[in-house]
Amino acid sequence: MEHTVKAFEEDITRLRGLVAEMGGLAELSVQESLDAIVNGDEDLGNRVIARDKEIDALEMEIDRFFVVERDGRVIGCAALEPFEEEKMG
Repeated sequence: MEHTVKAFEEDITRLRGLVAEMGGLAELSVQESLDAIVNGDEDLGNRVIARDKEIDALEMEIDRFFVVERDGRVIGCAALEPFEEEKMG
């Protein structure tokens, strides 16, 4: 049971970190895209577009998590990892 609780806590901590990182990057992208439009800064616009790949990668990693919630409380969380066979094939 102790291992299960520790794994749950690690998964929740990892998921929260990923969501916070993705949210921060998205917020920065919105701010910088507006600055790029207002100031006609094409280079800044291109940097915002390039950052979108990083945001997409974070979203894909977040999507690997399965969260179980009851009455507004998280009661389970697991990162769904592919089997070694799937990684190889």
